Amino acid sequence: MPDDFFGEPVAARYDAAAAEMFDAAVVGPAVDLLAGLAGDGRALELGIGTGRIALPLAGRGVPVAGIDLSEYEKRFQIELARKYEDELDKLKAADLIEIEGERMFLTRKGKLFSNEVFSVFV
Repeated sequence: MPDDFFGEPVAARYDAAAAEMFDAAVVGPAVDLLAGLAGDGRALELGIGTGRIALPLAGRGVPVAGIDLSEYEKRFQIELARKYEDELDKLKAADLIEIEGERMFLTRKGKLFSNEVFSVFV
């Protein structure tokens, strides 16, 4: 397991340090949008963290599955970036994602084709 594992002590500090992200005025509209997009389907959250979005979304009746980088690495003993290295390289070459340090972001083009990006990981 990596030394920087995102365990409960880190999660507690994260939630406290990012309290404004948990404000109902921030979370509510995101959950409304995602619940509408999910319809009668399910949701997959990559980077689920402490469940800031997933928990209220599940509370709205949307079945939610999620994975977080640190939990993946702990469970499978392999870095996600190493496991999906070829796929990530292809997504970067297609200008669908950007990687900065430990974080991956959808580009403007990637946001338009987000289903294609996410399907690589499922």
